[in-house]
Amino acid sequence: LKINYSHFVEIQVPSDIKVKLENDQSILIFGLYEDRVMQFASQIRNIQKPDPYHAKGIQYSKEKFKLKPGKKKK
Repeated sequence: LKINYSHFVEIQVPSDIKVKLENDQSILIFGLYEDRVMQFASQIRNIQKPDPYHAKGIQYSKEKFKLKPGKKKK
């Protein structure tokens, strides 16, 4: 993965999980056990959590978060 870093981030995919890249911005994760799939998805998300100020980062497909306002100038 290349996510706003100067280097690539490498992740080892467990043998019981399949990962498919749908397009440049979507990763599909398949597996037999839901808890293993969710654990792997959370490992990917922890690389760069969603930033509420700039709307950047890795987020789940149905996750919605509200943008926080920046500093106000006087």
